[in-house]
Amino acid sequence: MAADPPSPEPPQPTPTADASTVPRWRFHLVVTLLTGCLLWAVSVPGAVLPAGYFVLLGLCAAAVIWAARLVIALRNRTPSWSFAVAPIGALIVLVLVVMTVPLQMRWGLSKPAFDAVVEDAALATSEQVDIGKTSWIGLYHISRVTRVPGGFVFYEANGSLFDHAGFAYLRDGPTPRLENGSFESPTFRHLGGPWYTFTASW
Repeated sequence: MAADPPSPEPPQPTPTADASTVPRWRFHLVVTLLTGCLLWAVSVPGAVLPAGYFVLLGLCAAAVIWAARLVIALRNRTPSWSFAVAPIGALIVLVLVVMTVPLQMRWGLSKPAFDAVVEDAALATSEQVDIGKTSWIGLYHISRVTRVPGGFVFYEANGSLFDHAGFAYLRDGPTPRLENGSFESPTFRHLGGPWYTFTASW
């Protein structure tokens, strides 16, 4: 009598992603909040806000967690498309920062308020311009506004580390006459029309 053929082995289950390693919505939510804070921090004309450095540390910690989970998932052969969300988002943020989109958007929303201050300041005769007690112009915290040859300089409260930073309204553009003892080696970046960002030593 012929022997019965061996019974086929049951199919092995396809490996699925381990829920403990896949980045969940809480992870992406935290990263999104940190990213929003970073974009706000780089929307100033000078250096990143001091809080921005803590945000960068938080994003670096998130990147380490993401990488560790990815290594575990690859080792277990259980990758997931959820791992692609973070690097795609990071690439988008990098492009936005390099192209200064956060600064341009925040400035675009604030420009009408700056224009209004310039119109009022043009009628004044004092060197310092009264900007009120709140010192918020649009979405920027301005510490003072000073009259300069051909326009006005708006000092942003956060500055640029140990230097000054802010906005300048210059009808004829930057000229050597702007430099003085408290406004040394200024560098300007054109925003459009008579408006510029600046950083300067003091």
